[in-house]
Amino acid sequence: MRESAALRGARGAWRGPLGAGRRPGGGLTGVFCSLVTQGLRYLPTALVASAVLLVVAVAVAWPVAGGTAAAGAAAGVALVVVSYLVSSLVVAWVDAVARSLLLPVVLLTYALKFAVFGLAMYRASEAGWAGLRAMGVTVIVATVVWTSAQLYWILRAKIPYVGP
Repeated sequence: MRESAALRGARGAWRGPLGAGRRPGGGLTGVFCSLVTQGLRYLPTALVASAVLLVVAVAVAWPVAGGTAAAGAAAGVALVVVSYLVSSLVVAWVDAVARSLLLPVVLLTYALKFAVFGLAMYRASEAGWAGLRAMGVTVIVATVVWTSAQLYWILRAKIPYVGP
């Protein structure tokens, strides 16, 4: 099937109702994927730091307070990693698709994320789960570790301040 010349731009890129570079029924183009992944370049550093924390937290919690505390520590690290991954993916996606909607979408994601986490913590405390204290401490430590890893990456990254 041939596309009409009216739907093509000056360089022959698809300019249909879905926007430049997007084809109906097609996947994401390389430009879109690179825009999303460009905002996620710090993830490997933060994920490695979180994995190291997971090992250390479980190794410390197990002998000190038992298996339930180790499970709580692992749940705390997992909660923070999932939280930051969801936020990072949403920010990168909205930044690539519709930058003008970045603030409302990110704030909505933040509110929904913490409502779900608050409900989960409330349910865990109502059930009297013994790993809740270890989970709470590990959530705080994991947040500091993730933020520090991201700061470390930012300070060492070669990010051009002036465009070419």
